[in-house]
Amino acid sequence: MVEKYNHFFDLYLRVCKDAYDPEKPYDNLDKCIRLCKNLREQLIGMVDLIAEMGEFTREAADKEIERIVEKFSSIAICHAYVTEGEVMVFREKEGFK
Repeated sequence: MVEKYNHFFDLYLRVCKDAYDPEKPYDNLDKCIRLCKNLREQLIGMVDLIAEMGEFTREAADKEIERIVEKFSSIAICHAYVTEGEVMVFREKEGFK
């Protein structure tokens, strides 16, 4: 089961990164942000299930969840996040806009 989880982790991360187009970054930011959040939540659910089945200790599951949150951050992937229904864009030199 952990092997399948790792497969989905890599696949989902690739899907999220492919959803972001740095050439046209503003065209689909909302979609990219939602995708990151949805796939992150699915992976967290998988980790919780695997832990309940005894293939992860709770400590290992918590550590994996931290990794998921870090890797599937919309800021890390598409340099933006949503707050109060508004998309906020991060530019390295300028900060949040």
